[in-house]
Amino acid sequence: MNFAYTSDGLVIENPRFLKKSLKKLKKVQIRHSRAKRGSQNKKKITKKLFRVHLKKNQRTDFLHKTTTMLVKNHDILVVEDLAIKNMVRKRHLSRSISDVAWGIFVNLLKYKCFWNGKRFVQIDRFQPTSKLRSNGESKQDMPLNKRIFSC
Repeated sequence: MNFAYTSDGLVIENPRFLKKSLKKLKKVQIRHSRAKRGSQNKKKITKKLFRVHLKKNQRTDFLHKTTTMLVKNHDILVVEDLAIKNMVRKRHLSRSISDVAWGIFVNLLKYKCFWNGKRFVQIDRFQPTSKLRSNGESKQDMPLNKRIFSC
C-alpha cells in the first residue's frame, strides 16, 4: 500500500515507521523488564528505550516534507474526504491506518495551501468522481471491474 498518488503519476511510498520500530521497541522493552532494578544495566537500557521512543518524530518529519513538496509543486490540491474514524474501527487495519496519519496529512496540506496562496479542495467521499467525464457533463455507470471511462 502506497501513501499517496498524484495526478502527474508521482507515487509516494508509505514509510511504515511504526511497523519498523515495533520490533526494536518490543526487544528493548523485554530487556528493560528483565534487568535488575537499580543496576547500571537497567539505566543503560532505559536510555536506549527512551531513544527508541524518540523515533516517533520520523512520521511528523515525513509528513511535513511531503506536504511542503506537494504544495510547492502544485497550484491546486484535491483530496478525498475519508472516514478515517470509521476505518480505524476495523481491527485488522487500525494500526496501519493510524501509522499513515492521513488526518494530520490533510490538516498540514490545508494550512500550507492557505499560507502559500494555493487552492485546496476536499471532495465528498460519496461523489462519483471515477464515473464523471473530465468536464463534468456526463456520467457513466460502470461495474467495479471496469476502471477506465470511455467517451
